[in-house]
Amino acid sequence: MLTQKELFDQSLERLNAYLDAHALKHSLERERLLKHICQQHRLFSTSDLLDWSKNDHISRATVYNTMRLLVEAEILHATVKVNGHKLQYRLFCDKQNHIQMICTRCGRTVNLNDALLQNMILNKKYNNFNLKHYTLFVYGECKTCRRKPKTRNEIKD
Repeated sequence: MLTQKELFDQSLERLNAYLDAHALKHSLERERLLKHICQQHRLFSTSDLLDWSKNDHISRATVYNTMRLLVEAEILHATVKVNGHKLQYRLFCDKQNHIQMICTRCGRTVNLNDALLQNMILNKKYNNFNLKHYTLFVYGECKTCRRKPKTRNEIKD
């Protein structure tokens, strides 16, 4: 697993390459947001990023525009939360194959090493499609959240 600094350096390199290729401006705000993102090891929302960066005095518009840009640059992967309409993001830390289990209550992410499942995905023949890499998400509740009582909002969902 990459260290936090390696993850940031790799993501920043990918961002700079994307900005150069699309003739876009480099900015300190984008770097600061990327640094906040690389410090997290879980799914997060735009409102989470706004909270993490509130001391940096970065505008809401810059946060939203940067999130869109990071998804387009394949630095972030956007996913819809299972029990809501809220978009959540995770870092595309590298182009390696992996399977992730994601808790729908707390957002905790755990990598799953299942050689049989990985071999099935890699050895499957796809019509008119060459597999480069994959990420598989498995959604559910972690052991800690299963033990906690559900809140009113979770019961409504």
